[in-house]
Amino acid sequence: MYYVVNQQKDTLTFYFPDGTSDFLIEKLVRLSRPNLTKLIAPFSIGDHIEDAMAFKQEFSAYEAGDLQIVSKPELMEMLKIGACEVAQERDRREDTLTMTLGLVLAGPLLFFLDMVIFESIGLNAVVSEIGAAAVVIFLFVAWIAVAWTAWGMKLEEKFENALSHLHK
Repeated sequence: MYYVVNQQKDTLTFYFPDGTSDFLIEKLVRLSRPNLTKLIAPFSIGDHIEDAMAFKQEFSAYEAGDLQIVSKPELMEMLKIGACEVAQERDRREDTLTMTLGLVLAGPLLFFLDMVIFESIGLNAVVSEIGAAAVVIFLFVAWIAVAWTAWGMKLEEKFENALSHLHK
């Protein structure tokens, strides 16, 4: 059996003559193999790849570029890989959230530490408080920029690639 599918970040869309159907990859992976087979059976384009290729040609070039023709074993492998990617993304977000909460909790400590340092170099209390507040706010803004934006994800990816080259 062949299927025409489009895999997004965490969903898999089946295309069939009567329309489309979206499923979360994690939910598909959790199903037993017989239940998964029953669920996806109506979305099969046919037993021959030619049927699936002819069906895919009915879409515009723009839409067809995202579509994949997969056999049942390829679909199972796609689901396994997709589930791993979804789990990695969820873990990364949980780690980022944990570190952000740690920074929020450490904020007052950083404020008082900065204030003590500024006062120890001879600045008066008001200037020390303003300077400490500026440093803490800068750290929060920098953390949000690095941890929660697309730019930060690219930076993290480059850093991980650099580390992986060091370990080779």
